[in-house]
Amino acid sequence: EKCDVRIPTLESFLKLKPGAKKITIRGLTLTGCSGTAITFDGAEDCVVEHCIITRVGGFHGSGIGVSTGKNVRLSHNEISYTGSNGIGLSGGDRKTLTGPGHIAEDNHIHHMGVFNKNACGISMYGVDNTAAHNHIHDGPRMGVQMSGNNLDVEYNHLHHLCLETQDGGAIYTGGRDWISSRGSKWRYNLIHDVVGCGQESGGLK
Repeated sequence: EKCDVRIPTLESFLKLKPGAKKITIRGLTLTGCSGTAITFDGAEDCVVEHCIITRVGGFHGSGIGVSTGKNVRLSHNEISYTGSNGIGLSGGDRKTLTGPGHIAEDNHIHHMGVFNKNACGISMYGVDNTAAHNHIHDGPRMGVQMSGNNLDVEYNHLHHLCLETQDGGAIYTGGRDWISSRGSKWRYNLIHDVVGCGQESGGLK
């Protein structure tokens, strides 16, 4: 009788489609949606900064998702308790190695993957996307998951990851795509306390 029960009925707070340009989203607190809180699909020269995004998304719902378009910058946001990933960046042509130039920088991302235990702090796919100076911690699997070319992962602080899964790491790439991550750079990242769970009854390793 004393519980406060809330059921989100809204899928997303903001969806920006092709044709959206030079839009800045700043200083908002967003909580309680069933999908990804903010999505950019083909938008150009947009910014999300100094926002708090928490307790959003079901199994496939993230904090912010960016696909195609160009020059979307996500900066100084705190993203937490997401159903799946904290941030997703994608876009670019791997045949011509031309990319959108999306950037996630100086974000604090934690307690992602509430429902999807394969979730990460930042996922990057395609060409020419950057994750820099982010603080990512307390996640069930990877800090940064990436696949593509000319992707930069630098100056991030990654810790207390792989808390609920095995076969992962602070940064995860490649797989069976043998040209994946050619031209990409990992540098100057601080990584510690990446735990990993075993598959046997012993649990944590």
